[in-house]
Amino acid sequence: MPRLTYTPEGADPKVWDFSFGRLLSPERLAIEKLTGLGWQDVQRGFFNNQGAVVHALLFVLLKRDIPALRAEELVFCDDEIGLDLTDDEAVDAVKELKAKHTLTEAETEGLAELEKRLSASEDDGPKED
Repeated sequence: MPRLTYTPEGADPKVWDFSFGRLLSPERLAIEKLTGLGWQDVQRGFFNNQGAVVHALLFVLLKRDIPALRAEELVFCDDEIGLDLTDDEAVDAVKELKAKHTLTEAETEGLAELEKRLSASEDDGPKED
């Protein structure tokens, strides 16, 4: 399950943990139409941080709360967008990386970042409602 974070200037961040398989069919169709890509290419495009895919996905997620929003009205800066793994996915990724016999330099760096992130979230302790 990917995580998309949108932090518009001067506003609180909006965070969506979503599954591509759980998006509604009208949302999927809108994303495919906006990007001109098939569904598998949309998913790959998200993880490759393709601008058209990020824009289309952010548009359909925001449209849930702002029904009158039009795609051409959505304008954002790259530093307002965060693409990430959910915490559960991060735990799984750490397990997978630790199970490998050898790691590339990028994998070693990624493992360190994930472990730091997970350690920080453990230090915060459980959240109360």
